[in-house]
Amino acid sequence: MRFADSIFASLLKPIDRRQFARIVDRHEGDAYDKSFRSWDHLVALVYAQLGKVESVRALEAGFNANSQHHYHLGTGRLARSTLADANARRPAEVFADAFAPRHDTRYNDYTPQTLPVPARYAAYSANLAVLAVLAAGEVTGRSLFPMARDPVGEWRKLALLWRSQLPREGWAGLIGAIALDRIWENDQREIVLRRDERTGQPSGRTDPHWSYNRGPSHEYRQVGRPFGWMLVNDVWLRNQAWFLCDDSDDALAHALEPFAGDFNAVISGFHSYWPDQGRAVSAANALITLWLASSSDCALGDLIGAYDTCLEIAIRAKFSPNESRTRERFRILVLRKIASDQRLPEEWLDSAIIRIQDAATKTSAELFEAAALLRIANEIFPERMASRFQDSGWQPGRPATPEN
Repeated sequence: MRFADSIFASLLKPIDRRQFARIVDRHEGDAYDKSFRSWDHLVALVYAQLGKVESVRALEAGFNANSQHHYHLGTGRLARSTLADANARRPAEVFADAFAPRHDTRYNDYTPQTLPVPARYAAYSANLAVLAVLAAGEVTGRSLFPMARDPVGEWRKLALLWRSQLPREGWAGLIGAIALDRIWENDQREIVLRRDERTGQPSGRTDPHWSYNRGPSHEYRQVGRPFGWMLVNDVWLRNQAWFLCDDSDDALAHALEPFAGDFNAVISGFHSYWPDQGRAVSAANALITLWLASSSDCALGDLIGAYDTCLEIAIRAKFSPNESRTRERFRILVLRKIASDQRLPEEWLDSAIIRIQDAATKTSAELFEAAALLRIANEIFPERMASRFQDSGWQPGRPATPEN
């Protein structure tokens, strides 16, 4: 039958017998009690401590009850008179040094890392998350936070804790170990965690509808109902990045700094004006996409699609009541880009002029914005606008009315 250490024997294993023997020799611990060695004495004392023994008689009875196992402990039966004599005569320094900090091992410089409470909770919860994903294969946000109204919001709080408390390599390793899928479930945003098998591939494209929890059946996502929204402004986003002093946030803030000033609200404002009810885009995203498309040898369809998006925002976007300067700068930038791009077909340019003119057919409350759009278009496309106005009978710079 295979031998296995008892629990008590396993508890004694960390005590180095050779080192203990050197301690005994140094203090002459066995000088007067050679039949009851210091090791026998130590084993008896440890047993008494773990067993909460309150008397020498009780120690003798309990220790000798399983004397057949003493061989594996390196000791023998215990007599209370012998123990009493050893307690009186053996130097206490033998046992003090046996459990003192070690300074003569290869681990003598090791000390456990001291972590604050948030860091301990972060490490513990991150390990649990990884184990849950590995054990189950897939874990949803609802299963992690069953009582939460918005599990994604609770996940964000937990992820921010990990980001702030885990070491950089631990945070990077966690992102590399767990893949997160953003899905819809019962018209609410949801996440699914699984083992990451992307092998360095980037995550999917950001969907502002999902980020702001506007489900597929949300009233603002219905076909034919144009809509735009902005819950925070760009200045607040930049101030937040500045306040956090995070190098990753600073990298993104630095990349988007050219939009500061005259282009406030192009980052945090989103627009949903297209027949595809699942699409929403920020003005900044549209401008960057247009710049990349117009500066590369992309397909003509992709180029026209980028211009269509920017032109639609230029015509429809309100940004916010206090962002008239942003709206004007955006319109000027887009229309100048259209005027200078030689790859755009004449047919599309004519349709763009018609769309701008059609935008002037507005209610009285929007005539001012229609007039501003026509003024910019007349400055950038003077010949095209004049030709179109002559064909339709309109006067340049004057917005059309529904009767026209």
